[in-house]
Amino acid sequence: MKPQTHITRIGSYLEEMKKHGFTTEPVIAGNCTDVMPEFGRWQDVQRLFGIKRGTLYNLIQEGVVKSVMLRRKGNEKGCRLIYLQSVSQYLHRLMNEQNPGDSFDPQI
Repeated sequence: MKPQTHITRIGSYLEEMKKHGFTTEPVIAGNCTDVMPEFGRWQDVQRLFGIKRGTLYNLIQEGVVKSVMLRRKGNEKGCRLIYLQSVSQYLHRLMNEQNPGDSFDPQI
């Protein structure tokens, strides 16, 4: 007897569902590796874009990169979350400024 693979198990499962009168197929999860989260911590910015913490905080202070401080009312300390799309937009803007002849239109 040949061992079942993931695909053959799904196929036999769908056939069994059809026998019992189910008309909708179950949802199968897709690949989410290319999806960027909306917010992240400074470690995420460093991992995704290679920008170190000090540089990132300078960009936040200059207003180039957007962020929000997540903390409880009355607390001094909290968690700074960076809007990752603002980092991406900043890098694309820099690339367009440094390469004016190139026509690069990012799909953001």
